[in-house]
Amino acid sequence: MGLGQKLTHALVRSQSPIPSTLATAAATPPELRSEDEEEYRAGGGGGGGRPQAPPAMSAAAPAAASGERDELADSLAELFTNVSLMVRGELQGTNNQLSLLEKMNRRVAEEYSSYGDVASGLRVFVEQLNEKNQSFGEYVSQIDAIDQQVTEFEAVVSMLDKHVSLLEKKVKSAYNIAPTQ
Repeated sequence: MGLGQKLTHALVRSQSPIPSTLATAAATPPELRSEDEEEYRAGGGGGGGRPQAPPAMSAAAPAAASGERDELADSLAELFTNVSLMVRGELQGTNNQLSLLEKMNRRVAEEYSSYGDVASGLRVFVEQLNEKNQSFGEYVSQIDAIDQQVTEFEAVVSMLDKHVSLLEKKVKSAYNIAPTQ
């Protein structure tokens, strides 16, 4: 179905105030319209399966048909201009939506790019912390060894303190010195 036929069906369905001759003219290919017009002007019946002139038209009224034809051409030109504007508006709206989507995609890409930079920086920071943790591992083992030695040293000191207390008691008892507290 051609564009002219689609427009004709749309006009007929919409009950448009545009004359029905407009719908007929829009549905008829241009090469047939010019031949039909010549037949109408000549007053011929139009054979060969072509539409015939309406009985109300006669050879005496070519000026009226020409005036109607000019009005029809003007109506068609206005129709096609309006359809063109409508299609152009729809395309412009779609273009605006795509432009907005493109800007949003760029903004999101920039945002994710900055997230990538932050993640990369965090990865480097974590690697540095791991290196420091490994270097502290030696110190931690040394601290644990020192803590163990201190605990053993405290146990030895406690035993020595008890031994010194016993020796002190023995010395005092040997010299008959009264214990002092």
